[in-house]
Amino acid sequence: MEEKIAKEKAAIKGMAPTTDAPTKSKAELEKELRALEETRTSLALTHIREEEDKLKLKTKIAKTKERKELIKGLEAVLQDAASLDICFVLDCTGSMSSHMTNMQQKIQDLASSCRTLYPDVPLRLAFVGYRDHCDGDRRLAVGRFTEDIDEFRSIVAAQAAVGGGDIPEDVMGGLKVAADMEWRSATRILYHIADAPCHGSKYHDCDLSDDYPSGDPHGLQPEELLPAIAGKNILYIFGKILNTTDKMISIFRDILGGVSSVEETDVRDAGTMMSTISKSVTSSLSSSVSFSASTVTKIDAEHIAIGMYILCIFMLHTLWYLSHSIYSIFHIVSIV
Repeated sequence: MEEKIAKEKAAIKGMAPTTDAPTKSKAELEKELRALEETRTSLALTHIREEEDKLKLKTKIAKTKERKELIKGLEAVLQDAASLDICFVLDCTGSMSSHMTNMQQKIQDLASSCRTLYPDVPLRLAFVGYRDHCDGDRRLAVGRFTEDIDEFRSIVAAQAAVGGGDIPEDVMGGLKVAADMEWRSATRILYHIADAPCHGSKYHDCDLSDDYPSGDPHGLQPEELLPAIAGKNILYIFGKILNTTDKMISIFRDILGGVSSVEETDVRDAGTMMSTISKSVTSSLSSSVSFSASTVTKIDAEHIAIGMYILCIFMLHTLWYLSHSIYSIFHIVSIV
């Protein structure tokens, strides 16, 4: 086409003869030239539109891919937000003999309920049973984090209420082992159940017999251990059985900065135990959702709308499980 246009221009100017026969007038040649120019312009515009369409398609594909990645990322965040690690720390000394079977059953019921009522929540369970320094190899019984509920249940069931010389027990040893576990879920709960305080006369009334009135013989200090637990974002919940632990928990709260720093529950009520864990899961989910929302400032409104829709659906799903769990646990309590 370019060659033909050049020949037409040359013919019009009289610079070169054309090969067309018969000879065309200047007006005819100019008309043909304009037609050719219009055709070329039309082709150029068509090409531009095609390139624009290709660019729009590439942009749409890129946005679709970005949207899929966003959804995938949000799902991953929510999955992590709902993940749950629970480590039960249980006093297994002789003074617990009248409570042991009941506590073991409640722990196992709680573990089974978490798995049943939160089927979409990754759940890991661990167990630390502690006695006292005079109990040698039986001082500590440890079951590391596992997703196998049956394995966890067998570890708990194998414990017996034996040992423990004086009234205070090796609380610090049990908490130290729990703190050093491989915690990795978003929601982390250390559930400590005991009927006796730790060693150290300042943690209990003076009339209690204590073989280590100066504190833990291995030098473990609550002032160091408790902040380390809190620093790993582990919620410390204490299951109270007797009033002999009141002074210890009061000091623990002072160390951690207030009453709310250590939640205390009545372990005789399984419904209270479960509702405390449910509240922790909900709180962790809400915190993660808030954090996720703060990270999408560079994403357009359409992406945010999609993300928020997913968040709402997930939260409604989780809240349904929470409400159902409380009903189910109270049903368990009525049976027990």
